Amino acid sequence: MRISFSLLFILVLFTACGPGKGRIRIEGKLKHLDKAECYLYAEGGDFSKPDTITISGGKFKLEKELPEACLLTILYPNATTTTFIGEPGATIKIDGDAGRLDEVDISGSELNERLTKFRQRQVKKTKSDQLMAATQYIRDHAKSLDGLALYYKYYVDNDATDATVALELLNLLRKGLPQSKALVTLDAALRPLKSYAVGRTFPDFSVQTLAGKTLSRASLTGKPTLLFWCGLWSSESSTALSEAQRLQATYANRLNIVAISLDPDPENTRKYVASLGYTGPFVCDGKVFQTPLARLLGVRSVPSGFIINTDGRIVARDLPVSQWDARLQSVVH
Repeated sequence: MRISFSLLFILVLFTACGPGKGRIRIEGKLKHLDKAECYLYAEGGDFSKPDTITISGGKFKLEKELPEACLLTILYPNATTTTFIGEPGATIKIDGDAGRLDEVDISGSELNERLTKFRQRQVKKTKSDQLMAATQYIRDHAKSLDGLALYYKYYVDNDATDATVALELLNLLRKGLPQSKALVTLDAALRPLKSYAVGRTFPDFSVQTLAGKTLSRASLTGKPTLLFWCGLWSSESSTALSEAQRLQATYANRLNIVAISLDPDPENTRKYVASLGYTGPFVCDGKVFQTPLARLLGVRSVPSGFIINTDGRIVARDLPVSQWDARLQSVVH
């Protein structure tokens, strides 16, 4: 059977071309990871569910729809990750050692290759030097997704970073990437945590207790304060209330304690709290996680506590019940 040169050219061109408009192809070759199932997800929730990547013989290939550029992350079985920029029409290639993921080569687009060079230059640096370099990189590339990728790596899950710098960079990214869905989602979750991080001033507020008393930041000044969140739907909240009662008896008038319940029914909450014998100031507005102060502060878990010193500054936040007493000992005199 004879095949014309034109037809052969078309067949070769078809098999060599990229994934097509609105799609992305991801190919990988990893040493020391022969077989595994990994997950691929978009930062910021651009996809409804993660895709499964099957690694066999150290290799994998996945092609999927991708309507717009975004950050994609591969989650490996040992909970390590690789984040890269997904671009429609691109074939992204990941090549390296599964034991040294920070050094893998990611190619297929200018942004990924630029990001790879930066990552590989940081391998032998100290963490503080890496952070300094990443901070400058983000400032220089706040209009592109590789800058956002480094912000996720160095600032999102790192409570030790300077909150003022974190907010400055977040503002630069929002200005530089106004259409990024991931960044909108990130901003909503992260801004409260950085705005009211440890060392920053607790915000002004006004709440009414179940007993009808109004509490504000001004009414709590002069003494350290333990302000904690609870909910009757949390099995640990009764433990939190018991511990708060014990701490109030221990520290007496040297400490303010305020409980804020994220429950939907203030009256049922009142009855339950009374049945426990809890006597401290107790707030419940029935708005659950839409309670204004909870939204403002970005409350992430229940029960958890904020410790505020006599100057109104946050000493600890999102603190589990088991750590309340130890942290209070350093601020209550």
